[in-house]
Amino acid sequence: MLFYAFTLSAQEPFLRKISFLEGMPSDVIYDMYVSKKGLLYLGTDKGLVSYDGVHFILYPFDENLSNSVNSIQEDENGVIYCKNFSNQIYFLSNDRLNLDKTFNDLISKRELSVVEFSVLNKQKVLLTPNEFYTFNKNKPALLFESKRQIDKNDFFHLAYNSLKNEYYISSLQSILVFKKYSLIKEIETEQNQKILETHHGKVCFVSKSDINAINVFGKNINTNNLKTTNLNRLSSCGSELWICTNDGILEVNTNKGIVENPFLSGKRISDIVIDKEGNHWISSLDNGLFFMPSLKLKNLSIKGVDEQKKPNFSRVRIAKNGHFFVATSTGCVFEFDENGKQLLKYQSENKTEIEFITFHNDMIITSAGVFKIGNPNPISDIRMYLGKEVVIDRYGNFVMASSTYAGLLASDFKTKIIIPENFEKYEIKKFGLSANFLCLRERRARTVFYDKNTNIYYVAYNDDLYYYDKNGDENIIKLPNDDEIIVSEMLQHNDGSIWIATTQKGIVQIKNQKVVKHLTIKNKLSSNNCRRIEIDDETLWILNDKGIETYNFKTSEVKNASANLCMKGITINDFIIKNDTIAFITNEGIFYTNKNFLDVNYVPQFEFTGIWINRKKAAFKNDLALDYTQNNIQIDFRTIHYKSLGDYTYEYRFKNIDNKWNTITSDASNVKFSSLKSGNYVFQIRVKYGDITSEIKELHFEIKKPFWLQWWFIILEILGVVFLVYLVNKRAVLRTKRRQEVKEQLALSQLTALRSQMNPHFMFNVLNSVQGLIYSNQKSKASEYLGKFSDLMRKILEASDKKEITVEKEFEMLDMYISLEKSRFDTDFEYKINLPTSIDLSQYVIPSMIIQPFVENAIKHGLMHKIGLKELKINGEIINEYWQFVIDDNGVGRAKAEKINKSFKNHKSFATNAIGSRISLINKVSSSKIEIMVEDKFSNTNEPLGTKITILIPVKTL
Repeated sequence: MLFYAFTLSAQEPFLRKISFLEGMPSDVIYDMYVSKKGLLYLGTDKGLVSYDGVHFILYPFDENLSNSVNSIQEDENGVIYCKNFSNQIYFLSNDRLNLDKTFNDLISKRELSVVEFSVLNKQKVLLTPNEFYTFNKNKPALLFESKRQIDKNDFFHLAYNSLKNEYYISSLQSILVFKKYSLIKEIETEQNQKILETHHGKVCFVSKSDINAINVFGKNINTNNLKTTNLNRLSSCGSELWICTNDGILEVNTNKGIVENPFLSGKRISDIVIDKEGNHWISSLDNGLFFMPSLKLKNLSIKGVDEQKKPNFSRVRIAKNGHFFVATSTGCVFEFDENGKQLLKYQSENKTEIEFITFHNDMIITSAGVFKIGNPNPISDIRMYLGKEVVIDRYGNFVMASSTYAGLLASDFKTKIIIPENFEKYEIKKFGLSANFLCLRERRARTVFYDKNTNIYYVAYNDDLYYYDKNGDENIIKLPNDDEIIVSEMLQHNDGSIWIATTQKGIVQIKNQKVVKHLTIKNKLSSNNCRRIEIDDETLWILNDKGIETYNFKTSEVKNASANLCMKGITINDFIIKNDTIAFITNEGIFYTNKNFLDVNYVPQFEFTGIWINRKKAAFKNDLALDYTQNNIQIDFRTIHYKSLGDYTYEYRFKNIDNKWNTITSDASNVKFSSLKSGNYVFQIRVKYGDITSEIKELHFEIKKPFWLQWWFIILEILGVVFLVYLVNKRAVLRTKRRQEVKEQLALSQLTALRSQMNPHFMFNVLNSVQGLIYSNQKSKASEYLGKFSDLMRKILEASDKKEITVEKEFEMLDMYISLEKSRFDTDFEYKINLPTSIDLSQYVIPSMIIQPFVENAIKHGLMHKIGLKELKINGEIINEYWQFVIDDNGVGRAKAEKINKSFKNHKSFATNAIGSRISLINKVSSSKIEIMVEDKFSNTNEPLGTKITILIPVKTL
């Protein structure tokens, strides 16, 4: 059976390299440490670096003698300490490294060279090449001093055993054991340099010498395979013990007394640690950081693959003998036995991506060529492209989906097809040089499936899913909403139903050629673009463009399985399940693990890290009370979740303001709010990873009301308002009285305007004209003229009781008035009125009878005394929310008209005075003012050419 007998320890574990190119400040790492909170700290040649799975933060030194950090520790309060190559010891506070005075005063005063330090047991200790110090109330005390030897340093390493509260110091000849700062034991060793480690409460060490010895619990480990390798460190990781070397890393088997499971050969490994999620982190001296999410997730090593030109692994299938075959993008197929041992490499002549693998008798059929099992060379006389998919029907025919059609092909590519009963109606075509092909439909096909229980052929074309029943009839299966089904793959469940992966419509189940179940993002699928499916016991495994998901047939639960794979950025092209093992075929290689990996959920670890108020960092605490001016808030946070590689999102809201969650990516490390209103706020945030959601974290704060909203100020305001109301009321009475007076004056001015319209002089002129027409025996014209005069008088009387009139009616009266005046002149008087035609003039209103006085003045004083052609133009248009009315005449001008009028001793400009007073009154009671502009026109020789009057009236609608 496939995979069950895999010797997992024989394969390299799945590793992700994180280097300078992925955002790391440096690829040179000397030391690593996982803090109590789970944050990974790196000691690099650029300084101390922290990493939460997304953000690398480099902490600057206050002094810059050396940035290289080679030792990291944490005290009981969670404060991180580190040492650089310049014998300086720093602690991390407020995101900066600060020089520790307790250590460094002693170091600088005595010019000490530091071997190691410790802050691990609520007590600081310091090891130099010759002394061992402790500190009491920040005062140093010498615990032990070695016998000095010329040109030799006795002390090489310091280790602390938290289980026994013991310190271990290695020297050339022995290991010294201190308890309660007293030397209690000396363990004799061979004379060499020793790097110490404690594992399961016992001391272990690596001898840095030609012997390369490893001693665990007093027992020497077989290191024959490490004779020429430089040993850098012995690292305890939970239950595991690792040896870091200049040629990779190996695990120490303490029971067998051997080192095993080597990997990362050629890399200079400096340390290995394990985080709270169970991931391993491996640091190197020149190749950056390696992330190993699980020892159980393995990378199947393949011979014959150029690592520099690694192919994209595309498909995988199992043969009847239990061997599995993996296809590539370069037209080759690798064969492995049940134990994962590589057997053969089949290479086609067509070095293109293999799109499918099918087994028939002793043949391996692929899209790029056909092979016989055991022979790596393709069958030479079968040279044809076999399309997207090939399956076998009950007659032994190949059912083929190609890029131009789908149909049946003889299984030996030569003999005639065995045509199923009732399929004779389909056309037989030539395929290749000698084969025949029964064409079901000439259309691009994506995949095919043959149901041996019902003898039904299913063909997925690029436009619909078809099936051909035992009667040979062609049918189409659609979704309940009549949408087409575009298929990626079809598999049959043991209940006879067929499960279908689609390109954009999720997962579909059909029974008796009818859709009975449809899974989409509404059923918690992360994507509707599904590419591959596998059926295993009671589980449907789904590969979509978001990763791997499962659907439980019994519970109907959809679960995101890729959350524990740590394969972000790696494209999974295919996968296969056998027994308890699942293998993934990817663009980076072949990986396999136990299928129960999805049973473990790693919830993101979230915490608030700070708060900024008006761009100034404040002491972080819940239930903050802020002044109303402190309303620009920035909330800092951090999530530690290494397995996701940053493939998670944040969701946040103000609980008491909005029920909707806002989403931001994992790249964010804060949210900002500007100009918040006064009130009580409950800020909530959580982390979403696949179908896993962390617990909601809350931050409460209050922004107080400004003083003018405080109770005492409100009372003062009320008293002030009462007094103000009294004053305002008193003033309002006076204003009302004055406005009433203005209204009365305005009404009087309106009557005056009416009087100007009906002044006796105008009426006398009209009647004279009528009389003249009668005397000249023009009775019909006199009747018409008198009718116009009657209509004008009626309209004037109708408008007399209205403050406002429509523009349409105002100009109807104006037209009548001018036409009546025109009769007094000979044929040398012309007038023209232009108004907008694109708007409805009956919907706009202006003060009634406001234009006529200006027209009257133009005729009476400007044109009356004009010799020759007399012209009057009146234009109206809306400009910038104002009606602009222009009255333009070519009369004698104001100066000459005034001189002529002075010859009449009793002349008074009644209309002009009346309209001026009326406009003044209207402006007093209106927010928008009416404006009058008068322009005298002159020729180049300063001869008067008439007068132009512009009236601006605010636009107002009914």
